[in-house]
Amino acid sequence: MNKYYQILDKILKQGKTQANKKGNIRYLLNEQLSLSPTDLLDIFENHGIARKKLKNELQLFMKGERQVERYREAGINWWDYCGPCSSIVIRPTLRSYRHC
Repeated sequence: MNKYYQILDKILKQGKTQANKKGNIRYLLNEQLSLSPTDLLDIFENHGIARKKLKNELQLFMKGERQVERYREAGINWWDYCGPCSSIVIRPTLRSYRHC
């Protein structure tokens, strides 16, 4: 089982449930997932993902864009469930984090 599936399994088994306006989510605090390019390739090849949106989000991220509105303009709106507080992308490291 690859690292992605290992942490997903851990979230499903040990995660806590939180309700929001679009339904329920499961989350797990204090976990980190580090993926190599090989890990990413494995995930992308085995899952139907929105490649154009992923490309757009990565380009915005690499440019250092922090305004969520710019992501929405590019058609990336899967973080909108955070509500009115989701106006800035918080990035404490080189990973992209959204904060509510």
